[in-house]
Amino acid sequence: MSTEVKVPAVGESISSGLLSVWHKKDGDSVATGDVLFTLETDKVSSEVTATDSGTLAIQVPEGEEVKTGQVVATIGASDGAPAGDAKSAPPAPDKSAPEGAQAPAPAEDAQPTTDEAATSPKQDEVEASEPAEETA
Repeated sequence: MSTEVKVPAVGESISSGLLSVWHKKDGDSVATGDVLFTLETDKVSSEVTATDSGTLAIQVPEGEEVKTGQVVATIGASDGAPAGDAKSAPPAPDKSAPEGAQAPAPAEDAQPTTDEAATSPKQDEVEASEPAEETA
């Protein structure tokens, strides 16, 4: 799967513009936030940035009139995985562990979960008796 690069809305009354300059070449690797192209209208000139990382595949050449929402390029993953999935995909299962094996027990010095911390005193804290609390 790839991420579509669309012409953004730049104003309420503007429905099209000129894709004046590509700042990246077809096949270039791009990162989120990289400037991809400049869109010019009769009122404004704006730079459009990448919303994902991967390899750029340009579909509309420089100098073409484009409409708001039109797909002008796609960004595909450069490592063979679909663009945008690297952040949201769960980690691959560990193939080195035999099937049915359990995860190792937590270390002795592991921090307690929030439920455990709320119900048990910390190791270095001592619970005060009622008379001590009244005088404190």
